[in-house]
Order: sequence, then C-alpha cells, then structure tokens
Amino acid sequence: MPSAPFADGDRDEAALEPIIRRLADYLDLASSSSDDDGDGDGNEDGNGKHSNNALSQAVAAAYDKIPSFMDRFGIHDAASFLRFANDLLTWIPSEGCEGRDVYDVLCMFYFVLGQASLGALQTEIIPGRRCANGGCGARPRVEEEEEEEEEEEEKSEKGGGGGGSCGWLSAWMVAYAQRIGAWMDSPASVTEASLGTFWRCERYRLHEAVVPVGGFRTFNDFFSRRLREGVRPVAGLGDDGVVVYPADCRLGVSGDGAGEGVVEIERGGVVRIKGLPWTIGELLGGDGGGGCEFEGGIWMHAFLNTYNYHRVHAPVSGRVVEARRVRGLACFEVVVVDDDGEEKEDEARLAPLRGGTYRKKGAVCRRAEDLPQRNRRLTTPNTPGYQFLQTRGVVVIENPVLGRVAVLPVGMAMVASVRLGVRVGDVVEKGDEIAGFAFGGSDVVCVFEARAGLRVEDFVRSPGGEGAWSRYGSVLARVRKRREANLAAERESGEVWKSDVAC
Repeated sequence: MPSAPFADGDRDEAALEPIIRRLADYLDLASSSSDDDGDGDGNEDGNGKHSNNALSQAVAAAYDKIPSFMDRFGIHDAASFLRFANDLLTWIPSEGCEGRDVYDVLCMFYFVLGQASLGALQTEIIPGRRCANGGCGARPRVEEEEEEEEEEEEKSEKGGGGGGSCGWLSAWMVAYAQRIGAWMDSPASVTEASLGTFWRCERYRLHEAVVPVGGFRTFNDFFSRRLREGVRPVAGLGDDGVVVYPADCRLGVSGDGAGEGVVEIERGGVVRIKGLPWTIGELLGGDGGGGCEFEGGIWMHAFLNTYNYHRVHAPVSGRVVEARRVRGLACFEVVVVDDDGEEKEDEARLAPLRGGTYRKKGAVCRRAEDLPQRNRRLTTPNTPGYQFLQTRGVVVIENPVLGRVAVLPVGMAMVASVRLGVRVGDVVEKGDEIAGFAFGGSDVVCVFEARAGLRVEDFVRSPGGEGAWSRYGSVLARVRKRREANLAAERESGEVWKSDVAC
C-alpha cells in the first residue's frame, strides 16, 4: 500500500488547512457562478452545502478510469480528495520495496487535478492558446504569508514561463507546492521508521549516499542527499568532445518515437514537438523572442524519478555566463497505462487534459475505461512541452569547443523552487555540481548551439526496461572526431547554422 495519508471518514471541514479551504471556497464560487443545472440555486447538495461541482466531476472522472488505485487512497468524492490534499501538508513519506509509493502519491494528486472539468481554471500549456480558455489572469492572493515569501524570492528570481500570470488553479498549485516544500524542510517530516523504509528499497541505492553526522534532519535533507566520492565516474575528463549526463535520469522513454527526448532546434530558436512550436527564448525565461544563438542546435530533456539522486552536475567544462531561477508552474502530467508487468512500446495511454489526445506510434490510444481493471495504473509520460513553463533554474556554460550549453533543472510535481550552486563567472569542470532539487518530480534539460556539431543520433539513450536510467557522469553524447576537425570549415562555408544570425 502507498505511504500516503488516507481519507478517514467524515471530518469537520473546519479542520482543513486555510489553503485547502481556499481551494474549496474558490471551486464552490466557480461552480455556483456557472450554475450548470440552470435552476438558479448554484451547485448545492441536499444539505444546502456547495458540492465543489468541478472537483466532484474531476474525482468522478478519475475514479471511472482507475477506481482500484483511488480506493487505495480512500478518494471517492470531492470531500475525500480535499482531506487527502490536506493530509499531504503534514505527510511523512515512506516507501515500499518496489519504490513506487512516493511516486504514486504524487500521481494521485495531480491525476485528479488534471481532469477536464478543472482544465479551464489552469494555465494552457499549448503555445498560442495560453489565455484562449479564459484560464489566465492576475495572480491570485492564495495566502498572505506565502505571498510575502514569494516577494522575497522575486528579488533574486527572474519572472517568466508562467510565473507572472496564470490560471487560478495553476497559481494555487504553486502555493500548495511551496507549503509542501516548507513541511519537507521541517524535522517533523521524517522519523527513524520512515527513513528505514527507504533504506530497505534497493531502487534508492542508499549505499551510495553520504549520510551526514547525526543523520538526515528533514525529508528534504534525505531527498537531496549527496553521493559518496567515486560512485559516479565522469567520462571524458579533459575531452571537450564528450558530453556527460547532468543527472541520474532517463532519456528517450516515452512519446512518439526514440527521438522525442532529443530534438533539433529550428530557425528562430524554435523546438517543434508533436507539431507544436516552443521557443528556446521562453524556456530560458524570456518572452519567447530570444534563444536565437541556439538555432540549428539540439534540445534534450530527461526525467528524474523520485528514487533518483536529485542533484545536477555540469555536462561540460567551462565558465558560467548565466545563472538564475525562473518562476513558473508546478504541474505534473499523469496518464493511465495498461500495465501487464512491464512497459511496452505499444502500451495504451490516456492524456489527462490540455493538449489533445496522447498518441503512441501514430495511433490514438484507447480510453482508460476500455483497459482491463487489473492492468491499470498511473504513470508520467513526461511529454515534452511542460519544461517550458515549469519552475526551473537556468545555468549557461561557455565551452571553448561546444560553445554555450544551457542546463536547466526543471521542477515538476510538488517542486516550487530549484536551488542553484553556481554564480556567473564561476569556472566549472565537467561533473561539478551546479544545482539541486527539493522534494518532488523533476526533469533536466540541456540545450546546445549548432557550434557543438551534435546531431540527434549522437545521443546515448538510457537503457531499456522499467526503472532503468542513466547515471550522471556517463556519456550523453560525443562530438564525432570528423565533425570536430571540420567544424570550423563547415561554419565558414555556411553548412551549419551560425549563432549570430538575427531572428
């Protein structure tokens, strides 16, 4: 069973934390304003109490798709979901032997919020449609104390990528993630017994971890643990033609084909994913108009699971020319999969919302309701695109051979901040630590200029099989010796993109 707070029957609504009551009140107001039944009395139950109609619909839709999974958490209506979300604010994580319990808790929370009835209250992720659904607007006042903390953060953070204005529910999710983060920074978030469950789970590989004197003080201390020296050898030290993985992560594991985790950058700094245009300028925290220096280069991303080591390292050596954080969203794409014990290339998936039907190898997937009950579970397809809007860090390293390499640790589920470990002007060696995450789901992005001479086929994929991943410091890509030798001549002849082309 997952290590999660479970709904424990009826509970006085007054026991809910203010941030949860605010969500319930807002959904009540939105539901009564829409008055879907047209009877003029809003959306009230038989006791005259608002029923959070949009949330009720979301829970019902989620339950129809994966009832046995939701039964494990005791979620069957809006009230039980609110209690679940409330209890997460003081959750003491623990783990099972398979290493899925923490992951399942995150999936459960975001799967319900990802249902269609709540979509209009969230920020649209599709380029060109981000306010078309009426979901965008001024940042709401979620909680006074959190706004004061955010004002302090804004002094050192650059806005962009969804941080300035977004749908009400999207902004609430950011504030909620901040509350979770504050709890995970407290000593109450761990016990000796809870930490013991992680030590017994082989997927966490805690024999590689450095345990501080006195042990892990908080859950975030544990989650952002360091590794013992030498357990991640760095490939190609002294060879700028070798790029290494910046994190323990998985590359190229979902989507329309083997290349979906690595994409060529088009003219104007555009990355076209599933036919949709995303801009490198937007990814780096601007208004979408920058990023031209990366046109003709490569964009790649990889996923960090909850059991992975959660620090980010330099994939190349060089001088840090940019280092900043970008405020953004804290969402998490969750889908239902047909799982018979191992992931298959043709497995059926269902997209939660905001972006159309999820496709696999060109075929529209089956509805979750059509999948066998015994085979249903939740997973995160890590579809490209979310990385352009999430809270993230930006570290750009200037390398004499490869040019500028942007490394972006991207916070996903429950991650409202990313911690940077370098400043502009620092000189880093390949494999040096540059950033880290607190608790939650995470992604890492690397962007290369055309000058690097890399192609999609140069990247080394993660090993196959469920739970397989690549170790930081292992080879991510190699600049072919022929390409290294001829790179200057190719640029002179105009056969590759030039980084100084205006766009």
